[in-house]
Amino acid sequence: MIGFEYPEFTEEEIMAAIAATRFGYGLKPGEAVQIVADPKAWLTQQLQGQDIPPELQKLPNGPTQQRNAMKARAVGEGEKWAAEARQQALYEAAQHCLATLKSPRPFRERLVRFWTNHFTVSAATNPELAPLVAAFERDAIRPYVNGPFRLMLMAVIQHPAMLIFLKNDRSVGEHSPLGLVSRRELDTTMAQAILERFTLGRPGGGRKSDVIALANMLSGWSIGSLKSRNPGGFLYEPRYHAGNKKRFVERIFPEAGMMEAEAALDLLTHQPETGYHLAREMAKFFITDTPSDALVSDIVGGYADSGGHLGHMAVGMIKSSEAWLPEQQKIKTAEDLVFSAYHALDLRPETGRPLLQALQTLGQPPYHAPSEAGWPTEASYWIGRESILERLDWVSALAKNVDHEIPPLSYAFSVMGPLLSERTARQLAISSGPVETAALLLASPEFQRR
Repeated sequence: MIGFEYPEFTEEEIMAAIAATRFGYGLKPGEAVQIVADPKAWLTQQLQGQDIPPELQKLPNGPTQQRNAMKARAVGEGEKWAAEARQQALYEAAQHCLATLKSPRPFRERLVRFWTNHFTVSAATNPELAPLVAAFERDAIRPYVNGPFRLMLMAVIQHPAMLIFLKNDRSVGEHSPLGLVSRRELDTTMAQAILERFTLGRPGGGRKSDVIALANMLSGWSIGSLKSRNPGGFLYEPRYHAGNKKRFVERIFPEAGMMEAEAALDLLTHQPETGYHLAREMAKFFITDTPSDALVSDIVGGYADSGGHLGHMAVGMIKSSEAWLPEQQKIKTAEDLVFSAYHALDLRPETGRPLLQALQTLGQPPYHAPSEAGWPTEASYWIGRESILERLDWVSALAKNVDHEIPPLSYAFSVMGPLLSERTARQLAISSGPVETAALLLASPEFQRR
């Protein structure tokens, strides 16, 4: 275009765009001016507080959901409850989407999503689990994103959704009182997940002896029956527990009932392997599919120096110069794309239903991760030919909702800033109107990345 001159940006303007796009869900029109004064402070301030978004405050917790399921089955209404549960799960998923979109703390919301994905509980193979999965995020993840990892880990392992998903509610320890008189056996699923995915990052959980030892220490960690003192919630069942001392990660744990697993989990949170595994996963989620040693070291430094505090770990990432490189190294997941597109168009739906439908259309339905490892964040999963076509169709349809008369380039720079390439800017400068401008912008390579 004759006469077009790409603007110059300050370092602070570049960092503001990166802060919103890489750490959050993208800029709303004009939002950059609120960030540019101190982009790093804008992020760290979002870590404060533990308030539950209003959209989530009246939803039932995990024990309540499980108790309702148990009551329904007890009176022969299990199928009726299952149908109602699926509808409840859809409503809760929509509420979670709405809470994320409306949140004034997008970085904190993405941390919630990161830890929820790290500790994946999926209803993909068991739809009845969906309401519990929704409650899991609220109960075991959201309150702990700015606290010690050991507290989150304990809340996760004791949540009914995780106990059921990883089959620990039925696990019976070797030589336990119940094990000696029944055919029920030790289940190592949870122990392996803890060692392989949640803490140390050891393939297959590491040594078989450690997996079995941890599984025996976790035996008895179950869910209370309707007649128990905590129906539907966590309950330690001594009859299920394996007695005798255990050898775990080169240490001897004397027989101590429920306290054995508590001590083992606490030990795992302080292992250097755990810090590096968590740091690498965080770097891959937020920054790049192939994090450098320097980036991982900066993040793990925040974790180790604070004794395993997740807020300090996040600050370690914010402070790392590697996290602020201009190159956009991550392809947006469907979730990232949906929320950032709604922000870019400044759309404000009254319910979360349109957001939920978009996630389903683009292949990332809430609570239905394809495996125990959670949703992949690598580019290869999200940029197949079919996925790209679905994205282009979706953004073109969404762009029809645009409701402003802002000049094309003014609008584009207000939501992309210096991340907008000169090539895309030239295309937008000759667009035919707001709808075409929005469609071209949302489909651009730089908007599809963060």
